[in-house]
Amino acid sequence: MGLMEDRWERRRRERARQEEQQAAQRERSAPEAELETVLLSTLCTAPKPFEQVGIVQSEPCHDAQSALLGLEQAARAAGCDAVLGVGFSSFGGPVQVLFAYGTGVRWLPSAPERNDG
Repeated sequence: MGLMEDRWERRRRERARQEEQQAAQRERSAPEAELETVLLSTLCTAPKPFEQVGIVQSEPCHDAQSALLGLEQAARAAGCDAVLGVGFSSFGGPVQVLFAYGTGVRWLPSAPERNDG
């Protein structure tokens, strides 16, 4: 009887793990449509005036896409409008882990246009 219970328990845990992964995937997809995006750029300049907020980085991830998504979320949480100078760093042994980082900035109000005519 113990062997059958072990098999059932393993199947239950596997189903629960799959459901958690599917829920996490849905969660990653849905909020992005609702939230304002943060500009991510490898350039160190921006098309409009800005103030530096500070260095922002993602949590360690296993792929670049997740690292960039994590960077965008970290920047949004810090009140940033953009991240400039985006780069990646990796570490680890047999399993490489990487994170994305950059300088978080906030847009400054534009100066009013002058009409000298």
